[in-house]
Amino acid sequence: MLHTWRLVNSQTRRNASLAPGKDKFPVVVFSHGLGGNADIYSYQTMSLAARGNVVVVMNHMDGSGPFVRTRRGAEVRFDHVTNQISGSAVDKIRRNQTDVRVREVLAATEAVLRLDEAEDAWNECHDSGNEFLANIIGLSFVGRLEVNHITAMGHSFGGATAITAAKRRPDLYHAVVAHEPAIGWIPDDARRSLFAKSKTNGLELAHTAEGLFDEEDHIYRTEDDPTVHDIDSLFLFSHEWWEKDYARCHLLGEMHKAGRLGPENGVVHFSYIQGAHHNEFSDTSMLTPLWLARSVGVTGKRNPLETAKEIHQRTMSFLNRTRLRHGLELLP
Repeated sequence: MLHTWRLVNSQTRRNASLAPGKDKFPVVVFSHGLGGNADIYSYQTMSLAARGNVVVVMNHMDGSGPFVRTRRGAEVRFDHVTNQISGSAVDKIRRNQTDVRVREVLAATEAVLRLDEAEDAWNECHDSGNEFLANIIGLSFVGRLEVNHITAMGHSFGGATAITAAKRRPDLYHAVVAHEPAIGWIPDDARRSLFAKSKTNGLELAHTAEGLFDEEDHIYRTEDDPTVHDIDSLFLFSHEWWEKDYARCHLLGEMHKAGRLGPENGVVHFSYIQGAHHNEFSDTSMLTPLWLARSVGVTGKRNPLETAKEIHQRTMSFLNRTRLRHGLELLP
């Protein structure tokens, strides 16, 4: 049934050399959704790479992906037990998984930043990463990364991961791209930051933020701490989730309309894509025969390839707006 997945050719080259010159590349760190992996988001990630970004995509080891093998050879498979739990119980489990995912995203980001440092800095750390790139595949990122323009990005579970990572390490990230983020799976500290009372008071849908948190109000003092709203942000939803008001997207929309989403003088985009479905942010709908994808509800009347193109275009438009804000050249 899914034989067509095996027929896909990727327009990439393994261990390709960097573009000549001294231009520096912005960095995007991407986190996959529940049931996904690094491969199933190739359209969005490779489209960003084709526009001049260094895109880091990982397979999370929290049991949210189908399969991953650790450095030591251990196998981590999809957690089917958690997937059968419903209600608030599963939300708490997913929030714990988000903590694991965030640690992985932060470690990956810091590792990539070290690639920009001189080789002797790596040698002092006794890390073989740069040596492998330089000696085995003839590739060096030293001095070629825009360390002052790093984006945390993800879809669904990955969107929740990206938002949380940026909230916890605003010194690392300068923008967040949240494709249909699973808001309910964001841990309390980041959700309280996103839905702070100063951002929701007086709004018609403010009551929908009640009951979102596990701990008492006094636990977190997000008003005085760095918040999600300090960082340029893109919140992009599908028409499917907008109609169902998943992930508190109507409240987020009202916050955006009232000027309470994102930095006051920064770049914040909020929208949904007409006719789009949740799975169309990944490659799933494009890889599945159209008759089958439509019959099981993972895509609609719209061509999923056109939806993927629009997702990329809106994402790049946002990223270029953030570059303008920081005085950087636009990507092609």
